[in-house]
Amino acid sequence: MNNVIICIGTINRPTFKMCYDLIFKNYLNHKNVKKIEVIKNKTPRSKWLNDMAKISLEYDWCLQVDEDMYLYPNALDELLNFAILEKNKNIKIANASCMLKDLFLDYKIGSLKLWNTEVFKYVNFKDVLGSDRQFAKEASELGFKNIATSKVLADHDSAPTPEIAYSKYYEYTSKIYNFSNKEEALKFNLFLKYKYNKESTLISKMAYNGSTDLLRKLQIT
Repeated sequence: MNNVIICIGTINRPTFKMCYDLIFKNYLNHKNVKKIEVIKNKTPRSKWLNDMAKISLEYDWCLQVDEDMYLYPNALDELLNFAILEKNKNIKIANASCMLKDLFLDYKIGSLKLWNTEVFKYVNFKDVLGSDRQFAKEASELGFKNIATSKVLADHDSAPTPEIAYSKYYEYTSKIYNFSNKEEALKFNLFLKYKYNKESTLISKMAYNGSTDLLRKLQIT
C-alpha cells in the first residue's frame, strides 16, 4: 500500500491559509491521501516534527509541509512515484525530497520532503539548529538514505512580512555559518545587502538587518 498523510505545521503565520487552501484543493480527493493533518502552535520546530512522526506511523508515507510552502498540483505524485521507484531498487529510504522556488530570494532552495514512515520508528527529531540534518545523520547510521530530485515542486514564501523576514534571515544566516563557514555567511549577507539596495523595500531591509545582526552577534562583520 502507498497510503499518505499530509502534515502541515503552523504557528499561525500569514502564509498558512494559502498553503492549506492549495493542499485542500489539490489533494483532498487524491487516491493516496488518507488524511490531511494540521499541527498547530508547537514549538520548538522539533516538537511539531515529532508530533508529525507519531501521527504518521499508521500510514506508509508522510508529506511534511511547512506553512510557508505553496505546493504545485503535481508535487505529491512526483515525489511518491520517485520514492516508490527507488524503494523498488531495495533502497532503504528515509525521505524523498524536491526543490522549492523561494519567492523572496528568487532561486531554488531545499526542500519539500516525503517521509517513509518506517524511519520514524527508529529516530527522533532533536531540538537543535538544523533538526532535519541531525535526523538525516542519525538515520543514515541505521542504513536509511535520503533521495532527492532537482525538480521544483513548490514555492517557498520565506518573507511575507518584515517581521518574518528579519527572523527568517537571522536564522538562515546562522545555519549557513554553522553548516558551511564564515565566508559563506558573509557572502550571503552581501547578497541581501545588494538585494536591499536594489529593491529598497521594507521586507528586503529587514531580511538584511536580520542577517547583519546575527553576524554582529558572532562578531564576524
